[in-house]
Amino acid sequence: MKTPLKILLTQLIAMFSILVLSACGGGSGDGASSEGTEGGTVPSAPTSVIATPGNNQVIINWDAEDDAISYNVYWSTISGVTKTSGTKITGAISPYTHTGLTNGETHYYIVTAVNSSGESMESNQVSATPTTSTEVGTWSSFANGVEYSVNSLVLSNGNLYAASYGVHVWNGSMWTDMSNGLLALFGSGDVYALANFNNVLFAGGVFTVLTPDGNWYNNVARFSNESWTTCGNGTGNDGSGMNDYVNFLIEYNGQLYAGGRFGSAGGDPLYPRDAAYIARFDGAEWHPVGGGMDFSVTDMVVYNGDLIASGYFTRAAYLNSEGELNPESISANYIAKWNGVNWSPLGSGMDSKVTALAVYNGELYAGGSFENAGGVSAKNIAKWNGQSWSPVGDGITGGQVYTLTSYNNELYAGGEFRAGGGNAGDYIMSWDGVQWKNVGLGTNGPVITLLPDSSGLIVGGSFSTAGNVSANNIAKYSLTR
Repeated sequence: MKTPLKILLTQLIAMFSILVLSACGGGSGDGASSEGTEGGTVPSAPTSVIATPGNNQVIINWDAEDDAISYNVYWSTISGVTKTSGTKITGAISPYTHTGLTNGETHYYIVTAVNSSGESMESNQVSATPTTSTEVGTWSSFANGVEYSVNSLVLSNGNLYAASYGVHVWNGSMWTDMSNGLLALFGSGDVYALANFNNVLFAGGVFTVLTPDGNWYNNVARFSNESWTTCGNGTGNDGSGMNDYVNFLIEYNGQLYAGGRFGSAGGDPLYPRDAAYIARFDGAEWHPVGGGMDFSVTDMVVYNGDLIASGYFTRAAYLNSEGELNPESISANYIAKWNGVNWSPLGSGMDSKVTALAVYNGELYAGGSFENAGGVSAKNIAKWNGQSWSPVGDGITGGQVYTLTSYNNELYAGGEFRAGGGNAGDYIMSWDGVQWKNVGLGTNGPVITLLPDSSGLIVGGSFSTAGNVSANNIAKYSLTR
């Protein structure tokens, strides 16, 4: 007997519905999805979690998850807090203020998101130490700022100078371009370093100036008579500058030191002097520094009477006096010290590049992009007490550290890191010797250079806002109480 078409269609629809229900885990029995108690998906773990200390309290912020309906905060005074070990606070709303805490005692936090299907995985742990400090800071701009990224800052003769594409000077009310004499394929060239040496402004980067004979003098220059010129007289053994870019300039023991990616510095244009990434200027000529390194130097600082150099190198005293490879070069992983005569390592150094140095509370701090310092776990920042390396809190995650400086009894770090993942702020944070803290709302782009002065901390980089203030690549952070 033939089945009527209407009945056949009804049967086919019923069979299709059963198949769909089976595929989706529907119907009777225990077909609930493992992703959630009601067949749905639990939320993702909250991100950008930040803990900010206050007086007898900690404020915890996090980004909302689209599919979450509530949040739980778990806390402990012991690092490594989990949903199992931590004290649970249900129904928390960001920002959540955890009150009634003891000042000076560090508290650790994680946050989870909750919906009808369950509870998320744990966020990254953050920590903060309540304090009685009422320190507050404000951001301000320097008029319209600087058009391109600010790479270096220096104060000289009462003026603020900014290295960018060319050099710019701030007289207290306005910026003036002072790149006259700097030459490049297009415009004035990139300037990466500035220094005041013998009350004269020097610059390093990627550019050319002309010697009195009309020859090219590359990548380092002196400002004289309203124009950039050669570092010395531009003749004889001061006839050629560097053969590649200069990253950093610093005065040490009455001489100007330059670090960068150059292989030669100074000398006659036909017979340049081998320098191996670091050189010194005695006021007349450039000279090598103890055989130099096997790769780039990015930063330098004076610590306990020695010149500390850091960068991408793994060996020091790399060349002999003849400019040939030195068979007695020493292992110096990304950081080394120069006492005016010899190079020596700082322990076993780091496992990758070091691009920022500063002295704070009598210790040397080094930042960059590394995981270990002296064999100790230290995320992108570590400190040296003269004998050994140790971590700085939980370190800095998610991005390279470009600059460090000491200001108002705290250490400030700038780079390309973002808030969350243990970091307290965006692109800039401060360390008070106990914990990392945010610097207001930070900036909206990488911080490349920091310079403290009597009225605040000058911040340069590649950003358009600092705090809630419009600030093109340069701003000031001032503390108020």
